[in-house]
Amino acid sequence: MECKVNRHDVLARLFKSEYDVEHHMIFGTDCHVNDYNVQWARGWISRDKDIFNQLGLSKETTDGVFAENLKRFVGVSTTKIERKPLKPTQ
Repeated sequence: MECKVNRHDVLARLFKSEYDVEHHMIFGTDCHVNDYNVQWARGWISRDKDIFNQLGLSKETTDGVFAENLKRFVGVSTTKIERKPLKPTQ
């Protein structure tokens, strides 16, 4: 059985989840260094930015996904984030 997934729907559900996604999501591709496909990566970045705009995500959230979260993860950013408490289950 084939399962088709709509990227917009998945990202919308992810950002509406109770997880602190905006501070922990990192964009990446499956391209290899030796034959990195710049156009393919740019296409995904463009699609995701369009989806983020449709979802009304802030510039800070978008910048986090595409750069700042990775910088913080590898220790080259001094930016501190405030952890959000978990939402109660219903």
